[in-house]
Amino acid sequence: MIDLIGRSKTQQITLLDLSKFLFRVTLRSADAGIIIETEGVEHVYDPDQIKTVKPFLAYTPNGTVSSTKLFYANYGQLEDLTHLASVVGNASLQGSIIIMRYGRIFRGDKVMHAQYFGAAGAILYNDPSDYAPFGTTPDQVYDQKWYLPPSGAQRGSAYTGNGDPLTPIYPSTDYMPKLHEDSVNSLPRIPSQPIGYGEAQVILKYLGGNEVPANWRGTLSNVTYRYGGELLNTSSIEVKSFNRLERKDTYNVIGIMKGEIEPDRYIVIGNHRDAWSLGSVDPTSGTATMLEITRVLGEMHKN
Repeated sequence: MIDLIGRSKTQQITLLDLSKFLFRVTLRSADAGIIIETEGVEHVYDPDQIKTVKPFLAYTPNGTVSSTKLFYANYGQLEDLTHLASVVGNASLQGSIIIMRYGRIFRGDKVMHAQYFGAAGAILYNDPSDYAPFGTTPDQVYDQKWYLPPSGAQRGSAYTGNGDPLTPIYPSTDYMPKLHEDSVNSLPRIPSQPIGYGEAQVILKYLGGNEVPANWRGTLSNVTYRYGGELLNTSSIEVKSFNRLERKDTYNVIGIMKGEIEPDRYIVIGNHRDAWSLGSVDPTSGTATMLEITRVLGEMHKN
């Protein structure tokens, strides 16, 4: 069916979820008591469900950061951060924690924008306005509907480049010269964590400052969306991450069919096989499609 099947070993820098630790966001009261400490896990609806990776943002650094200042930056777009800085003052954002909702742009760009404006850490959450448009009551979200439930948190990479960060553009092979991590500008430098909107709802109630414009407001109940500043009646908010950078070998399964016309030119069809969660949609739907294309092309090649 296919002229050549091989395994190509690549090396890449990756961030691993240390399962014995929990990635947390903690909001503390003025007397240092805990108002909310995020669970770091999602609600399990099926006791037979296999374990999944805890919510985390790959390629964000290990560490714990704390601040008395919390700001809300809408979707974390560059124009959102620019507007926020114009309202509260750029100096106010230095050393703060910035919370942003998912949507509009890549999650890694949100973290990088917060970092660029001087934040010490970032929090991402899925606002119901985008992920539970018909309400957040149990009958309107999973497992009764397909919309995101309150504990749902989006995992994923926060790396804004492509391929191995240490060999951008080039293959990640043993003989390829590699950059030092500190020189890779596409790697985020601030601890960051995704949380569910049920937890974000509690945290956002402690935002100070003026109310945001209508197009910045989500649909969390009993929450007044504000720009933020010094936290109301609290001492601090803390973001804790247990990511670590390690080099690991990964393997690609490669099949090659040489064409009769211009055989030195390539058409590449591929799909990743790793999954951030259970993987039925991402990546298995793509894998099934790719395998069917491979089967059809193989039959055509034989005939």
